[in-house]
Amino acid sequence: MLEIQWTDTRDAEAVQHSLREATQVLHDRPCRQGSIDVLPAQGRLLVSGDLHDNPFHFEALLRMAQLEEGSDRHLILHELIHGEHLMNGMDFSYRMLLKTADLVCAHPGVHPMLANHEIAQLMKTRVTKGHGECVSLFRDALEFTFGDQWEAVELALDEFIAAMALGVRAANGVWCSHSLPGRAVMRSFDPEIIHRRLVPSDFEKPVGGAYLMTWGRVFEEADIDRLAEEWSVRLFCLGHRKVPTGVESDGNRLVLVNSDHEGARAFSLELDQPPPSPESCVMRSRPLNSV
Repeated sequence: MLEIQWTDTRDAEAVQHSLREATQVLHDRPCRQGSIDVLPAQGRLLVSGDLHDNPFHFEALLRMAQLEEGSDRHLILHELIHGEHLMNGMDFSYRMLLKTADLVCAHPGVHPMLANHEIAQLMKTRVTKGHGECVSLFRDALEFTFGDQWEAVELALDEFIAAMALGVRAANGVWCSHSLPGRAVMRSFDPEIIHRRLVPSDFEKPVGGAYLMTWGRVFEEADIDRLAEEWSVRLFCLGHRKVPTGVESDGNRLVLVNSDHEGARAFSLELDQPPPSPESCVMRSRPLNSV
C-alpha cells in the first residue's frame, strides 16, 4: 500500500497546513478542467460510493486502488463525513477529510468529489443521518479537539471541501459524481457548470448548481440521455441512493455504488477500454469486507 505520512489529527497547525496544501493541489492539478477532473485514456480507476467515515472501508479502498503501482492509478472518494458512530456524542469525521487531504498530496490519482453532506458542512445547513444534526455534531468535535483554534481549522476544512471536484470524467466516457440533479429540478440545472470553476452561489440551497448535483435520487431516462450527450458520457457511476447490495444497475447508462455499510462494494475500470455495461459493473464489483 502507498506509504503516507499521516498528519497528527490533534495538531491544529499541522492540520491547517495539510488541508491548505491539499486545497492548492486540487486547484492546480493538471487534470482539473472547470469544476471537474478529467482522466486520460490509460490507467485504472477504482469507483467507490458513499463512505460516511468508515475507516475500515477506507483502508480496503486503498488496498484495492493499489496507488503505489503508479500515477495512472485513480481512486474516487466521496461522502466522506458524517458517519453513524459518535464519540461522546460528537462526530470526529473531520479526520477522514484530513486523511483524504494527505492522500491528495501523496498521489495525483486521488479524486475527492463533492457530496451533499460535505456541502451541508461547508454551508452550515441542517442535515441529519439518524443520530442527530450532523453539522453541529461535527463542529462540536472540532471545538473539543482544537479549543480556541477550532474556527481556524474549520475554515481550512471548508476551503478543502470547496476545492473538491464536482465530478470526474474519463476519456472513455466514464463519469463519476456523487449524484445528479433529480427529475424535479433538472429544468433549473445548467449543465455548463462543469466547464467553469465553482463560485459560492453554486453551493447555496435550493438552486445552486453544485447543490442540485449532489441531492438527486430519482432520474428520468431522458434527463440521463441529455446529460450523456452534453457531457460525452457513456456510463454514469453515482452514489447517494441507498443500495443494500453495494452496487446495482439502473437503466442502460447508470450504476449506483455504496461503500459505507455491511454490503459495501467498489469496482475497477480500465481507462483504455470502452466502459462496461452497468450490469457488468455489478458483476465485477468486490465486497470491501473481503479485501
